[in-house]
Amino acid sequence: MSAAAGQAAPALTAEQQAEMQAVHDELHALSSVVSVEEPWRCGRANEWDAQSAQQFFESRCRDPVVLREFRLAVQTILAEEPERISLLYLLFFLKANSGFESVGDGVGGSQSLKVKGGMGGFAVAFADLVNQQHRRAHYSGAATTLDAAIQLSSAVSSIHDWTHRSTSGVRVRCSNGTVWSAPHVIVAMAPLAAANIVFDPPLPDRKMCALRSLPMAAAAKVIVLYRTPFWIHEDPSWAANAKLAHFTTYGPVYNIFHTEVGGLPGLVGLIVGDSARQWTKLPADERRRVVLEQYRQVYQSDEALAPEAYIDNEWQSDQWALGCYGGVAPIGYLTDCGPFLRVATDRVLWAGTETATEWVGYFEGALVSGERAATDVLASPTMQQQLQQQQQAPTAKL
Repeated sequence: MSAAAGQAAPALTAEQQAEMQAVHDELHALSSVVSVEEPWRCGRANEWDAQSAQQFFESRCRDPVVLREFRLAVQTILAEEPERISLLYLLFFLKANSGFESVGDGVGGSQSLKVKGGMGGFAVAFADLVNQQHRRAHYSGAATTLDAAIQLSSAVSSIHDWTHRSTSGVRVRCSNGTVWSAPHVIVAMAPLAAANIVFDPPLPDRKMCALRSLPMAAAAKVIVLYRTPFWIHEDPSWAANAKLAHFTTYGPVYNIFHTEVGGLPGLVGLIVGDSARQWTKLPADERRRVVLEQYRQVYQSDEALAPEAYIDNEWQSDQWALGCYGGVAPIGYLTDCGPFLRVATDRVLWAGTETATEWVGYFEGALVSGERAATDVLASPTMQQQLQQQQQAPTAKL
């Protein structure tokens, strides 16, 4: 709930602050009884899963300004409209992520740190590390026929023979024609995207329902670079005279952060929820125009209209993502489909941030879920037998 860069947030009265704190404290108290492992089992699960987060806010917030603040908090944190989110899911999310303060962009919050070059660079570096370890294992005599552990341009189209009844390994067929076989398969992707993989035999109906019924949120990112950081004002009187309405009063951007690329100062804007869905439908030139005009009005400077560079990206049309930041549970999802999302399906295990029990919806949640799935594979009888055989085999000498 922090202010946008270079812009003071509209001040709340003491009464509004007290009401916000009361609603915040109630959310904290309710989330404390929700299990992150099985949120659908808490005593009031059916009641909370039958209403939206918006309905809860409307029943608690008497002041429309306080209601707006909670709407904005949910929109910017989850990239979805609160009327599309189950109250039970919101409580689960807050419990798994240690509350509103932990997921904010204030000091110590999950949005307070940035990775130089972006998280894409982290993924590339991690892939290089994995492939280096794979090559070392290959040269030391370990059994492998792959030149790299991570195979790119190999989109999975179908998964076969995944049940315990099958006597062969699980076969994974890729769109480029290659076929891989293994004792187990871990599917680590957005559930909605995973539902597009063909399974032979078909997955159980409840598992498919869990995959197909978890819609993705919507977000877009805009990076604009300028010659000077005109949004930074040394004169303290500027804030008092500036338009102190929320960013969304003037355009589609909900949240904004300072950045610097190649020595140029810039602004990173996030567009979320329905605003992102509507904005991404616009032609590229119009998307650019409305964002720059929004910045001009907020910062009261025509310099906003003449950037050195502009780039935007959205994930709704990405066939591998289908949205951003992640899947967000609507009304009724957790009590109906929740028990089937994370659970293994015979020799297919499921990972991804949506299946996490801590930092759900975040990069850390994806890592934790991957570790959990890998641990389950290693604990399986098949893998235990293979590990035992490897330990008994003689070590190859270079």
